[in-house]
Amino acid sequence: MRTSTSPLLRWLGRLALFAGVVLLVSALLLPMLRIHALDAALPEAAAKFQGFVTHPDRPNAIVLGSSVVRHHVVPAVFDSLTGLTWYNGGLSASFPPEAFLVAEEFIAGVEPGRVQALVVDVLPSNAPAWENAGTLRAAFPVTFGEMARRVRYARTFDEARIAVHTWVTHVLDFARHQEAVDAAVPPAELAARGFAPLTEADNPGPWILAERARLQAAPDSVLGVIRATAADFRFRAQSETPTSGWTCDRRTDEAIARMRTLIDAGEAKGMRVIFHFQKLWDTNGCVYFRAQEAFGPCHVTESMGWPGEADSLSAADCFDPAHLGPEGAAKWSRYAAARVAEALQQTCE
Repeated sequence: MRTSTSPLLRWLGRLALFAGVVLLVSALLLPMLRIHALDAALPEAAAKFQGFVTHPDRPNAIVLGSSVVRHHVVPAVFDSLTGLTWYNGGLSASFPPEAFLVAEEFIAGVEPGRVQALVVDVLPSNAPAWENAGTLRAAFPVTFGEMARRVRYARTFDEARIAVHTWVTHVLDFARHQEAVDAAVPPAELAARGFAPLTEADNPGPWILAERARLQAAPDSVLGVIRATAADFRFRAQSETPTSGWTCDRRTDEAIARMRTLIDAGEAKGMRVIFHFQKLWDTNGCVYFRAQEAFGPCHVTESMGWPGEADSLSAADCFDPAHLGPEGAAKWSRYAAARVAEALQQTCE
């Protein structure tokens, strides 16, 4: 006797079959098309990594992060204070979670024993936005596991929806027409081992130029805020309740989980992974103090307390309120490199 199946169940069965076929096609085509390969999805990162591997100075240490790494980390200064040979792997506008994923890609692609130290400059997670969800740069790392992680740590239902949408885009990327991008590190930047001093000649973009104009219009006010922020961090670092008054949300948990993954992956390749906190922005202070508890001084350093009372910092050292010019970068690098050197001397438990 035939049993009848409801139209809804038949529709759901067809939908599941269609989804299964799409997933199978995606799994077969994406590796062949290499759309999610780093040199296709994030060519600037691939170019930086290639520069590291082929650089004649044979660097054995690297700093990864966003523009505040690219324009601030002076490898020669780090060399002199740590005894290693450093490379600046900073990328413009590379915030977590992308920054953590880029670090994972670097660790996975490097030969065991090739790198002694990897410093990841930690910034607050970039809030997901619908306008970016369909881009290849946003979608390429969002596997099912990454999507599940983002849903787990989402602060709002909308953030969870964006995570699912970005994963669907990732699956359907086999249908994307992507022009090849031949990215290369500019010769002067490569010669400086990835360091790109920030000047107006670099055409940094309208937002940064607007911030520069704000600095130039009221330099004493901007420098006062920078020094007050550093002083606030130094005070909190001595307090028994350093995060008092802050809202430490689920992004803190997410960052700690990703950091632990990177430490383990680095150890498997014979490298020390160190997290450096440069900016006291948004949840960064929360993440720093949690990371100190979780990983200790062997893996965690900061320059959020810079400049100190005895440190010189003038408007001429700054390009805008968030970025340093060449002179400021040299001053900051001396402070940050000393902190990294201290971490490298620690014995990890």
